[in-house]
Amino acid sequence: MKTQPQSGLAAFRAALMLPQVGATGDGNDGVASGPGSYDTVVGALRAFADDERLADLVMTAWGGRDGFPTDHTGPLRLLAALRAAALTRRDDHPLATELLLDAVAPDPDGRLREALADPELVDWLRHGPIRTVDPARAAAWGLASLVLGLPHRGFDLVERHAGAGLALVVDRTAIGFRMGTHAVQGFDFPSPERRDGFDTTPIPVSGEDAERQVRWLHACVWPGERDRLARLKATLTHRQASWPGQSPPAAVHGHASTDWPALLADVELLAGGAPTRPQLLLDLSTPGDGPPDPADLAPLAHPQRLWLRHVRTGRAGDRALRVEAVLVRDGADVALPLAEVGYHGTNLTLDLSGPARLRELWAR
Repeated sequence: MKTQPQSGLAAFRAALMLPQVGATGDGNDGVASGPGSYDTVVGALRAFADDERLADLVMTAWGGRDGFPTDHTGPLRLLAALRAAALTRRDDHPLATELLLDAVAPDPDGRLREALADPELVDWLRHGPIRTVDPARAAAWGLASLVLGLPHRGFDLVERHAGAGLALVVDRTAIGFRMGTHAVQGFDFPSPERRDGFDTTPIPVSGEDAERQVRWLHACVWPGERDRLARLKATLTHRQASWPGQSPPAAVHGHASTDWPALLADVELLAGGAPTRPQLLLDLSTPGDGPPDPADLAPLAHPQRLWLRHVRTGRAGDRALRVEAVLVRDGADVALPLAEVGYHGTNLTLDLSGPARLRELWAR
């Protein structure tokens, strides 16, 4: 059912006032509250909520179209679109100070008025949704591989909703993590043999449209989030460079399905047969809200498959995620909490019993 344009516009204006968009640090799935200019830009946008120029921009981009964003993701897409335009125009953009340097210059309201008149904004608003691109989420497979003692090139990664496939190459970076009392880097993770990602709309990082796609990835991170930007750049380097070594390069394949059985059937075609090594199945970009979907459990009947996913804790006002490992043993599925971590965090608080229980069950 299509959203009516005018009701969509009213919802967009209301969404601008939501705390998820504001200065409370509750940003979600993309551009989050920054320590510098974020509050200034959001405040200026809120002052323009009823302005016809903003209405015209939003209606031109989304009016009469399927998928008119009616929650907090609409304003976040506008913020990302403004930043993408600034990354294109650099110092020539009226909000370059705020959108590129995370600083504040005089008259932000007046400069926002000029920025909203940029004809490129419509195309950026239509570019697509905010994508969670933080490679920090790879801590889930890094932790599991270390807990299980998986050997170098002795297992495979299969990720769905993989986007640009950044989490598939973290072992080639110096990205830092804290796992309990242990400080580790991506280099400390054992490296997989195969790295296959799947997405209904994969994000290409090479080829004809790569420059624009990569710019959008950068636009989805606020300039004040320096650690996130550093992780993005580090993993993009390895996704875009020529692939060294003998193992197959990381790849993200377009696929119409998001069901594990269909994706794993394609992995077998790509690999030339059924798995002969452990497979870590990754759900990193879209946190779950409840127990595993029974439809996702069928592939876990294979004793060397482990499903790693992020699950919201369910605690009121808490954006932390639980790293959960799911496997099937003795005909029953078992979901084990391994750790908790911040939404874009790299410091994992380990569960007291989950990792040891995982080692015990995996050995059966």
